[in-house]
This record gives sequence, C-alpha cells and structure tokens, in this order.
Amino acid sequence: MLPISVVIPLYNKEKYIQRAIESVISQTVPVDEIIVVDDGSTDNSILELKKIAASNIRLIKQPNQGVSSARNTGVEQSQNEWIAFLDADDEWQPTYISKIQQLAIQYPNCGAYATSYMIQKNGGSTPIRFSTTENWEGILQDYFNDLVDPTNTFYSSSIVVKKSALVLAGGFPIGVVQGEDTNTWIRLSLITNIGLSRNRLVIYHCEAEGRSSIINQLSKNRQNYHHADYLTQLLSRGEIPPEKRQSVIDLIARNSFPRIRDYISDGNRAEAARWLWRCRGTRVFRRKWFQHWKILIKSYVMPDQEISY
Repeated sequence: MLPISVVIPLYNKEKYIQRAIESVISQTVPVDEIIVVDDGSTDNSILELKKIAASNIRLIKQPNQGVSSARNTGVEQSQNEWIAFLDADDEWQPTYISKIQQLAIQYPNCGAYATSYMIQKNGGSTPIRFSTTENWEGILQDYFNDLVDPTNTFYSSSIVVKKSALVLAGGFPIGVVQGEDTNTWIRLSLITNIGLSRNRLVIYHCEAEGRSSIINQLSKNRQNYHHADYLTQLLSRGEIPPEKRQSVIDLIARNSFPRIRDYISDGNRAEAARWLWRCRGTRVFRRKWFQHWKILIKSYVMPDQEISY
C-alpha cells in the first residue's frame, strides 16, 4: 500500500473546507496525514477547519503567495513519499484512494496515479467525456495527446504523485496565475509514467466562489498561452521524445489558435503569422490551420523559419 500524504491548499474557502476534508476522512482506505496549507486566508477558513475532529490533520500557515507556493510547501512538509492533492473546494468519492492503491498494484512502475472526475455546477453534475473507452485503465502513453481533447482526463485534485518525481520535475511553478497544474503535469509526464483510471472519482465544484468553470476556461484557452510558449521551447531544444512530437505540435496548435485570432482582431498580423507558422505541422487541426492561413496570406508574407520541427 502506498503511504499517502494529502496536501490541501487553503485560501478563503470557509464554505467548502469541511466538505473537502470530510471526503478525505470518509475514504474506504485511509490516508496517513492531511496537510492543510493556509495561504493567508482572511475569512473564517481556519475556524471551520478546527471544527473537524481528526488527529491526522496538520495545519501550516504562510503569507499569501498563491496556490503553487502552498502546494510546494505542503510537499516539502509531507512525511510520506506519495502526495495526493485536493483543492479546498473539491471532494473525493469514497473509493478514490482505494482506486489509486489498485492502480499502484497493477502498474508499479509509475511515478503518478490519477483518476478522472465530474464537474458539478448549480446542483448538477457533468461527466467528462472521453474519445476512448469510458472505463479504460492503464498507463497513459501520451499526456500531450490527452490534452489535445476538449477536456483533460485528470487534474490536480485527482492525482497522486511520487514526491521524488515531483521534485525532479520542478514542483509547481511560482508566478503562473492559471494552468500552473497543467504545466507541472507536462513536466512530470516527460520523466515518469502515469497510471490512469477513467473512473470519475473526484468532484470538481465549479460553483465555489472565485472559481471559473473548467469548460469555459478550456473553450477560451487564454490561460494556456504559456503552455504553447513552453512546449515550443521544449521542441526547439529537442527535449520532446520523437514519439510524442506530433501530439505536442497538435497541442501547440490547439492552444495557439485563440491567440492567433486575438492578434488578427488587434491588427497584429505579424504575430498572428509567427504563431501560425509555429504550429504548421498540426494534423488534428490541419483544416483550421489553412483557414487562418487564407486570412493572412492575402495581406502578409510568412516570416522566415524560426523554429525547426
């Protein structure tokens, strides 16, 4: 059995923190410790936390530095080699940790294990839809290809990571406002295998205050601009394995088209052309690429090649 520490970053979630921790305590397979990192909350989150009677809860306080810093602090202070993350406004289904333990037994050579999740908003639940078999389990061969789909298979509240692998990947990036967790899983996927179950055993609560819908975020992709920047850098440095290069190019294209449209709307055709050129090798979005090309070619000549794929 994996010895697991749960890290919960907390900032002004007085309405939800009890629900989150109760979902951990109610697991059919218990966890060793629950680390709550209060990131400078100004509401009654700590008072609500202290109402919970559980001996394995450890509270760590720090000045407000953002969710990445809070998660990194929790990882540093954890006593176990395996770390589970749970946002303070989300919750686990009772068999979540049990499924993680099963995955660890079935696929022992992984540095992370994850399940899928449900999106809950306005009292209703929306299941994440997959392009592959609904109940598939196994080793995720290409996380980049998984990100090309309209929604992610897993997210931070539905993954358990080996501490040493997370440290090697660089932890969570400080200063990234949105999509910081995806940035981390991109780096993690390049150094270790991820065992995955598509069973939806985590609930992502969109109704929580201060939280926007994953669906809306993914439809706009604006916060994923930095993913395209980062992946382009990895490609240019030759750090993407050959078997994953095509899915990375497709992912760059997926995250770049909203930016290209913004540049076109702003009249900045030079930048639009530069980003269109960078994702010219896409296969999944080939038709969309040519549609943007036709708009630009009428009034702009493509720049010299900057990055060789």
